[in-house]
Amino acid sequence: QEMGWAGCGKGLLLSRAANQGFNAILAVDRGIEHQQNLCELSIPEIIMLAFRNRLEELQPLVQEVARTLSGELRERIYDAAQLVSAGRFQ
Repeated sequence: QEMGWAGCGKGLLLSRAANQGFNAILAVDRGIEHQQNLCELSIPEIIMLAFRNRLEELQPLVQEVARTLSGELRERIYDAAQLVSAGRFQ
């Protein structure tokens, strides 16, 4: 809303974020990598997947997302749940 992007479709929102210099896109949307052509964007996507998109179920992923964002983002798509289960940053 601060950016004046309320009401934008998902594709336009992703494109605007990439064009405005955002470092990454954080999503909780299941299947976003299949709904949008993320390979065309010049911005990495971090996907937080939990059984449900409730705060208590997403919270365990937050530390790994923060660590991922603080590092060099080399990949196009990051699955936060896989990072946690693989113990990637321990």
